[in-house]
Amino acid sequence: MKKNKVSYLILFLSVFTVSSFIVKDKINNDLSEISCKARLNIKSLDNDITAHVMIHLALNESDGWISIKGDIIDGEKITNIRRKIFFNHTRSINLFNVKSNSIIINRLDDSSNEVLEKILPSVYIYENLKADFSIYPQGDNGYFVSSTDQHGVYCAP
Repeated sequence: MKKNKVSYLILFLSVFTVSSFIVKDKINNDLSEISCKARLNIKSLDNDITAHVMIHLALNESDGWISIKGDIIDGEKITNIRRKIFFNHTRSINLFNVKSNSIIINRLDDSSNEVLEKILPSVYIYENLKADFSIYPQGDNGYFVSSTDQHGVYCAP
């Protein structure tokens, strides 16, 4: 009888250990390819600039891009932002160290860097800058994305 209990215990522990590795591998691979969108309403710290933007994030194992489209209201002046930031990244679990390597500015983008600096992280404005982003999978296939330079946002698939 004791032998059966020991056998069942060993079998249970083996199955538990193997399934733990499978779940851990699945969680780590959930971030290997991401494509999601977020709609943001942003105000500058002194509340003189407001932006209504849509951000699309796409990344794979080592690189990706962020597309930003929207309107910026600076007092009476309304400008457009339309740009795509390409980046390389390294990853440690949920932390992504990103370096912008190319920024393509659409001809409709008439926003100034001076205004953008008040509402967006510098990595969205200038090439060859670094930023750290934390990305956490959510239960509905979306992601919670945050960094020290921007508020956390929910990014929907």
